[in-house]
Amino acid sequence: MAVQVIVAGFHRSGTSLTAQILHRAGLFLGDRMLSEHASNPHGHFEDLEVLELHERILADNGLTWQVCGSSSLAIGELHRRQMQDLAGRRNAEHRLWGFKDPRVCLFLETWKEILPESKVLLVYRDPVRVCRSLHRRHAEHAIRGGDETSLHYRFWKVPDLALKMWLTYNRALLRFARTHREDVLAVSMDMLRDGLPLVNVLNERWELGLHEVPTSGVFDAGATARDREGHPVSNEDIISEAAEVWEELEEIGQRTRRLAGMPEALHRLNVGDEGLYVPREAYSHRMDAEFLSFKVRFLEELLKQEGKRFVPLKRLSELEAAERDLKYILHRMSRSRFAPLFRLKRGFRILEKRYLS
Repeated sequence: MAVQVIVAGFHRSGTSLTAQILHRAGLFLGDRMLSEHASNPHGHFEDLEVLELHERILADNGLTWQVCGSSSLAIGELHRRQMQDLAGRRNAEHRLWGFKDPRVCLFLETWKEILPESKVLLVYRDPVRVCRSLHRRHAEHAIRGGDETSLHYRFWKVPDLALKMWLTYNRALLRFARTHREDVLAVSMDMLRDGLPLVNVLNERWELGLHEVPTSGVFDAGATARDREGHPVSNEDIISEAAEVWEELEEIGQRTRRLAGMPEALHRLNVGDEGLYVPREAYSHRMDAEFLSFKVRFLEELLKQEGKRFVPLKRLSELEAAERDLKYILHRMSRSRFAPLFRLKRGFRILEKRYLS
């Protein structure tokens, strides 16, 4: 009888790293994989057939991967047959296989009906770092594309979109974990960073027979964000909601720590300047300033790369406009309480560092 391992976790939470470890350990994850990107230099390890199927289901519900709230997802008979067909083919070809796609968080119960022997590896990460990572990645996509109506730009136009998405996906994971306790293990990015022997834990719990692969040999600290900036939110209520979800995720994660022989370590959600916080200035101003800050940094880096050959005037004018706009919005945010700082002749980057870092 075939056994499946589903890697499920919200975007930017460490699912690609987790899938990479399992792939190296011998778990079949698909024939056609989503290629690597600057934001995932080692690859996504996402099965395109599964990903495209999930996207079609979302599209038929009038949604994209930017799901937030309590929207109920209808899975039509056609899509259910496609899921069953995929499962049947893979079961016939592989004794042990799996797949990874963040969107699967929204469809786990249906997959469990189709694959009753499946095991779910729940991957989670601090929402502050997740939201920062999402904003960084999609600022670059928005700037490269130049389309301010794109999905990428919604992170700065829809209040708390990234955090609301994190809540939606992780609540779905928790609902599944409560119902299928014996078939779920949870691992956090912090555990992987600390060297959790992931493959050994899975083999011991589920008798998978995967090849031993040290987590430390795969984890690339340089591929994860190292900034310690906080993430602004529009109101205190959503911070409380995130703290409740985070606490339950951490409680489930402690079971994995115990299996690995690691000391228990419950991490509280970081709230404040380096965590989730409600900005003193208008939330919309703070979002405008953040996007412009990303834009300035991105264009400066692009000019450094292109400057080795030539410096396009278009890039220079874009950078100058972004710097001017950022200086203006920082002035609007700060003039009432910090006006004396503007008399210092040290440039707007001092302000950027002080208020955005």
